Amino acid sequence: MFRYVFLASVLCLSLLNAKSIKEYETLKKGESVAAKAVIFYSEPFLFDYDKDGTKNRLVMAAKMFIKKTQKGYEGYLVRGLYDIKNKKPIAFYENALLMHPPSNTYIAVSDIKFKGKTVSFKSGPFRYIFKDGGEGNIEDEVLVILKNKEKKLKIYGGDVKIY
Repeated sequence: MFRYVFLASVLCLSLLNAKSIKEYETLKKGESVAAKAVIFYSEPFLFDYDKDGTKNRLVMAAKMFIKKTQKGYEGYLVRGLYDIKNKKPIAFYENALLMHPPSNTYIAVSDIKFKGKTVSFKSGPFRYIFKDGGEGNIEDEVLVILKNKEKKLKIYGGDVKIY
């Protein structure tokens, strides 16, 4: 019983320090953007998510943002469904499909490392490597690593920018 109470207490305390997407993207004095990306990693598909009788063009997308602070680097990674025509996210993935941006510790990235035009970081059990290949997405690369398995994502749109 004590173990469950302890785990619940740790979870509640960690959520008190959680940041939202807006808080990460707000730069304080002395901070700068180190990397950002929005990528589409699926082909467009049709789905009437707003139930208006018209199927909307959606893609699976990810947004990454990392800034340099006085304490080092911090940032986030969110994944979800994106409406191409209306240019807006419509649902986010956390542990399940959410209709609002997550604002807790699940979006935070850690172990951030830069090497040239490449940034790597951990998010949950995964290590991600984002490579900026120049303007647009043609030469950009994203690798997702879980234990000994590595997968290179096929990027259908967006851009990776490493500063």
